[in-house]
Amino acid sequence: MQIHNSLDQIYSEAQQCQACPTIPPRKIYENFGVKFPVAYYSKEEGGINAKIVFIMESPGIAKGGAAQTGNLESGGNYDLTAKNGAALRKHAGISLRDFFVTNSILHAGMTNDGKMRKPKNSEIKTCSSFVKRIIDVINPPIVAAVGNAALKSLYFIEPHPCLKITECAGNHFKWYNRYAFPLCHWSPKGLISRSMKYQQEDFKKLRELIDQIKK
Repeated sequence: MQIHNSLDQIYSEAQQCQACPTIPPRKIYENFGVKFPVAYYSKEEGGINAKIVFIMESPGIAKGGAAQTGNLESGGNYDLTAKNGAALRKHAGISLRDFFVTNSILHAGMTNDGKMRKPKNSEIKTCSSFVKRIIDVINPPIVAAVGNAALKSLYFIEPHPCLKITECAGNHFKWYNRYAFPLCHWSPKGLISRSMKYQQEDFKKLRELIDQIKK
C-alpha cells in the first residue's frame, strides 16, 4: 500500500507540472480525449514489487490503446506496440508480476493538432526527476530502457556509456546501483531497426539476467 501511495503522489505532482513550455495546453489534451499525464498501469498489470522497470518513449494517444486504457495486455487490435510487447514478454516467460512500465516523459508527446511526436530532450531531462523517483520507489534490480528517449532518461539520472540504443541493445551494464538493460523499441517502426527475431533473443537475455539475480 505504501508503494501505491508513493506512486500516486508522484503522478499527482506530474499532473500539476508545468515545467515544459513545449507541452500543449491541457485543454488540447482534453479536446482530443488524451489523459495528462498517463498514470501507471492498472494495479493488476505490472507488479509494484517488480524485478524490471521498463521505460518506454512516451505514452500513446490511441483511445483504445494500452497507455490510455491502463491495460497492458488487451489494448485495441490496432495497438501493435502493446501486442508486440506482450508477445515478447510471453516468449521469454516473463510474468506480469515481474515488471512495471513507465515512460521517459509521463505525458503523451503530442502536437497542438493532436498528432504524436517524439519527446524533446528538454522534456526528457525535466521528466527524469519523476522517472528517478519511480525507480527509487519500486527499487528494481533491472531497468530496461526501451529506445533512445529512455536511454537519455537514464543518462540524465546517472551518466552511462551507451549513447545509441542500436550500439548496446540486449547488453546490460551497471547503472544507478542496479543493472540497465537497453532494448530497441518494439513498435512496428522499431522492428524495422531490430527484427522480432533479434528482439526475442534480447528478451531471452533479459530473462537470463532475472534468473541470475534470483539465485
